[in-house]
Amino acid sequence: MFPIPAYSQKAIMRRAAFTLVELLVVIAIIGILIALLLPAVQAAREAARRAQCTNNQKQIGLALQSYHGAKKVFPPILTTGYDGPSYSTQHNWLTFILPFIEEDAVWKLVKFPTRPKEEYTSKNVDNSALGNAVDNNNLPAARSWVAGFICPSDPVGTAHQPEADGGRAPTNYVGNQGTDAHFATANGIFSRNFSIRSKDITDGLSKTLIASECLRGDFDLGTARDNYVAIRNKTNAADIATCQVDPPNFSDRGGTWIGGQALNSTFNASRPPNDPRVDCWGPNFGVTNYAARSAHPGGVNAVRCDGSVQFNSETGNPASWAALGTRAGAEAIAE
Repeated sequence: MFPIPAYSQKAIMRRAAFTLVELLVVIAIIGILIALLLPAVQAAREAARRAQCTNNQKQIGLALQSYHGAKKVFPPILTTGYDGPSYSTQHNWLTFILPFIEEDAVWKLVKFPTRPKEEYTSKNVDNSALGNAVDNNNLPAARSWVAGFICPSDPVGTAHQPEADGGRAPTNYVGNQGTDAHFATANGIFSRNFSIRSKDITDGLSKTLIASECLRGDFDLGTARDNYVAIRNKTNAADIATCQVDPPNFSDRGGTWIGGQALNSTFNASRPPNDPRVDCWGPNFGVTNYAARSAHPGGVNAVRCDGSVQFNSETGNPASWAALGTRAGAEAIAE
């Protein structure tokens, strides 16, 4: 072999190295690729989370159908009184569908009073004591995490938060109260101490909402992770505009799936999904005004009385959403 001249060796060595400009160009290209790929990855992850949330609601819808098939009514929400010492929160409608979503182990932990008229006015399963005793018999059930009651898109997180309401497990799914803010006279599917039959839904099962989503509060107004705040003790929560002048003073939404208080059990269809106005209740627990909410971009999932699940845009027609909320309003619905 012929020896390589020294000047050629130096040229080869120079060509094997990167210049500063070339390095900066490579870094810029990598940065652009990351910027292009990251939103796509995040969108794919949210699509998977939304699909899981849709499946959760599908299972809830089927469970409600199965419950109705067995009991001839949809499940109730059990509470007594409206406020103060007379108020007692009992079992949410979610409690009654546990056997129908393969949560028999949790269902066996649920305790019902042997004398409802007496005991439903003295103990609270959800820790909202207000002068009444807490129903410790239901603590093992209340603290049981039910994965099917959690939307993975909720930024509060999917991990159990032991600081939330004595460690009680939360929910992202709430029932349709209708357009009436009065919990006892609601024109949707769920109201206080009342069970609806399918034949009462004269608007049609496929044209009436039965459940949707809520964003969970974390019981602390000051935390950075909090994504939900609301206002309580207003003079008239039915007039949502009057609630907007005061600062939020609680963050307890969806704090316990077992409790029958409206903040854990229902939403109001008089307001569109993800309504930017703050939710509120008052002057007592019998007047509640909570919108359906989710972290899904653009709207919420909702299940109808026939078990079907659809995505509902937050920019859709509010009148159509309200019409879907009533069970016997005979309104025209523009899908």
